[in-house]
Formats: sequence, C-alpha cells, structure tokens
Amino acid sequence: MKDFLKSLFIIFATSAAFLIGLYLGEEKVKAKISDFQEDLEEKK
Repeated sequence: MKDFLKSLFIIFATSAAFLIGLYLGEEKVKAKISDFQEDLEEKK
C-alpha cells in the first residue's frame, strides 16, 4: 500500500509539473505574438 501511494504521488507531481510547464510555455508564446487588433486600431 505504501508503494502504491508513493507511485500515485509521483504520477500526480509529474502531471502537475507538466501542466504548469505547458501553461507557462503558452504564456511565453502568446507574449511573442503581437496583438493584431491593436495594430489595426492604431493605423486608422
């Protein structure tokens, strides 16, 4: 039972780390892309 809980915790921690990394990676990609709507409004 102790090994099962340890395995479950490791899987949970790994999944959480992956999801946090995915979220932070998306934020970096979104930050690199300029906002096209703002560009169009400035040209008018």
